[in-house]
Amino acid sequence: MYTVNSVSQGATKVNFNWAGVSNITCVQSSTNPPVSQTGFIYYPGSQSFWFTLSKGQSISVKFSGTSSCGSVIANRTFNVPGYGYIVSPNPAQSQITISTSTGDQSSMMKGLQPINANTSQYIQIVKIIDASGTVVKR
Repeated sequence: MYTVNSVSQGATKVNFNWAGVSNITCVQSSTNPPVSQTGFIYYPGSQSFWFTLSKGQSISVKFSGTSSCGSVIANRTFNVPGYGYIVSPNPAQSQITISTSTGDQSSMMKGLQPINANTSQYIQIVKIIDASGTVVKR
């Protein structure tokens, strides 16, 4: 299961309850910006976590646990609307979709330099970084 939830800018506390699932763990799986800048804190005893995001940023969280059917996993992404990108699905195996968090393609052009002034073509460099911070594709 995968969902994207819009949140307000700043510190956000998320409480969660997963009916029929025990031994729940929660880890930060990816972010924009890098992991060290989100302030992600998980409190296992209270089934809650905190994070801090600014405009256009996002954080993905992976939940895992045990149900009567065995191991279960769910992913949630939280984003603050604004200039930024959403990468889905997360985690991915062979294919991803990159979209703006606003849905407004014109916002993607802000701050970019034309590569050809005659045709108004623009370029944005995208890096795909794994959970350990290694660039796997550019």
